[in-house]
Amino acid sequence: MLRILTVFGLAIFAIVSGSAANYSGLCVPSMTYVSEDSILEAAAGEAFEFHQAFFRLNDAGSLIHYRDFDDFKSRNPDCCFIGATGKKGHEGTFLDKVLGKLKGFVQVRYRDGVGSTNQIYLAVTNCGRLWNGVR
Repeated sequence: MLRILTVFGLAIFAIVSGSAANYSGLCVPSMTYVSEDSILEAAAGEAFEFHQAFFRLNDAGSLIHYRDFDDFKSRNPDCCFIGATGKKGHEGTFLDKVLGKLKGFVQVRYRDGVGSTNQIYLAVTNCGRLWNGVR
C-alpha cells in the first residue's frame, strides 16, 4: 500500500511540476525559455512574408514595397510586442497556459501603404512556435 501511495504521490508531483513549468513559460521539450527577441523577430518575419505575398497578388499602387526583411524592420522599428490579449481582446485559457500552448500574443503593426498601417496578431507557444490563435 505504501508503494502505491509513493508512486501516486510522485505522479501527482510530476504533473504539478510540469504544469507549473509550462505556466511559467518554459519550453519543456528543450527545457529552455525562448527569448522575447527571437519571438518578436519571427513574428516580424511572418508579417513581412504576409505583406510580400499580398503585394505580389494585388495592385501594388499604394502599397509599400519592402526590398527585404531588413528594410521592413528599419521602416517599422517598434512594430512588435508580446501581450496577454489577441485580436478583439481574445485571451487564452488557463489550460492553454498550463499545457504550454500559449505564451501570449504578438501584435505586429507595420506600414503597408502611404499613411496606412496593418496589424496582425499571432499566438505563440512556450517553444516559440507562432500560430494564428484561432481554433
